[in-house]
Amino acid sequence: MDQNGSSQTDNLQNNDKREENTLNIDPESEYLDLSHHPHAAMGVGYPVGAHVTDMDLTNCRIKKIENIDHLINLKRLCVRQNLITTVENLKKLVSMENLDLYDNQISQPNEEELNHLTNLKILDLSFNRLRHPATKLKLDQLEELYYVNNKIKEMDDGAFEHLPKLVLLELGSNRIRQIKNLEPLSNTLKELWLGTNKITKLENLSSLTNIVRLSLQSNRLTKIEGLESLVNLEELYLSENGIEKMEGLHTLKNLKILDVAQNQITKLEGLEELTQLEELWANSNQIGSFETVDSASRMIPQITCVFLSHNPIAKDTQYKRKIQLIFPKLIQIDGFPIVRSLQ
Repeated sequence: MDQNGSSQTDNLQNNDKREENTLNIDPESEYLDLSHHPHAAMGVGYPVGAHVTDMDLTNCRIKKIENIDHLINLKRLCVRQNLITTVENLKKLVSMENLDLYDNQISQPNEEELNHLTNLKILDLSFNRLRHPATKLKLDQLEELYYVNNKIKEMDDGAFEHLPKLVLLELGSNRIRQIKNLEPLSNTLKELWLGTNKITKLENLSSLTNIVRLSLQSNRLTKIEGLESLVNLEELYLSENGIEKMEGLHTLKNLKILDVAQNQITKLEGLEELTQLEELWANSNQIGSFETVDSASRMIPQITCVFLSHNPIAKDTQYKRKIQLIFPKLIQIDGFPIVRSLQ
């Protein structure tokens, strides 16, 4: 028995040595990459010096954030695709700028812990088990906040109250039914991503006058409305809804990309003020007349890219040729570059 036990111990030690060799850790490097190397606990069995500034522990089957209190110079911590349930042991990491907790098992954001990260600029809590956004988050330097694919039903009051520098908010693939409580972000927010939710109305957006990108793809919208104040908007994504008419766009004079694919639109209209529009994605709708496309071309002659496939007009054997003639500046139709013959 002793001999067998000794043999097993030797095997484990040999395995540990082989693992260390496989990791090939440079003790002097500021970047520590242990991604895809499962191990029992953070910081156990390998050197992590206080000089480390970037640590990647993606897919290591880690269950707990621990043993990193001494990493006062750490600026980025990535613990994606692990088994972490609690946000903890971060208070001393005052240099942290980027915290990636994507794809874990976190059900509570633990704002008290996160609020110690006074230099944090990017926080990713996507693909977890959150039912609410963090409502007591107070991070003066935070610029990007990601909540993709959780179980969030509401944009709760106070969730964005103390984020004075937030530029990007991503709440896609949740269960949100109403847009609300975004007023505190009126001076800073430039990107709002709300795709794949249950939103039925474009509302409560008027305060976001600096927003540049807005996405509400795959929701339950039936009307384009409530966008009049978004005068700096450059990209608008509304595909996969139930929109029947192109309207409410007249103040969006800086719009460059408009995506209304996979809706119920029958006419290209309401585009006359979009003098900066470069790309129009309107494939998979109910557009059946080239006349409406021709009328649109007079409103937006500068357009260089259109998607109109999977509309009734696309069944015409001369479809692409006609579209090319209608929009003389096109360089792309339905994702294919236009090859112009030399004359």
